[in-house]
Amino acid sequence: DYYPGNSANSFELMSSGKESDNDPAYPNILNIPLHKTTNKAESAALFRSKVEEVLLPQLRAFAPELIMISAGFDGHFEDIKGNNGLSHLVEDDYEWITEQLCQVAAETAGGRVVSVLEGGYHVERKAPAPTPARNTRRQSSAVPKSDAKKDSTTRPGALALSVAAHVKALEAAAN
Repeated sequence: DYYPGNSANSFELMSSGKESDNDPAYPNILNIPLHKTTNKAESAALFRSKVEEVLLPQLRAFAPELIMISAGFDGHFEDIKGNNGLSHLVEDDYEWITEQLCQVAAETAGGRVVSVLEGGYHVERKAPAPTPARNTRRQSSAVPKSDAKKDSTTRPGALALSVAAHVKALEAAAN
């Protein structure tokens, strides 16, 4: 199937808790299901642990000569349509995984990385939380739609901030 979760078979795989489908016909395809999370901290911890414990060791063992990143941001907590509310990733998570992939590229591929930016599916700006203790980085994308229309200086949304974090990590790896 084209996208994980589009068929009953892939949904069964994701909901089964299996680390991969281990199809001998496709030994280099790795599916890493993530269960639904309820907040940003839980989502980041789960995501990062799966990357560190499953993805990175297998990627290093494969020793790619080139790493191609298909950088989609539908796991962002503001892309409810893209991830069906299952994930709560933020810009720092995208920057972190890009750094990890660039590190593997430095180790095995002479730093060769190709990144294709995909985007997100349906990112809507959310109203700010009613607490003064918000992370200011998140604050910039938390503009209610009604305020965004009134404000002549459009603030960057979650997708723009995620892309910027990804590009920042790519640039750091290149220098």
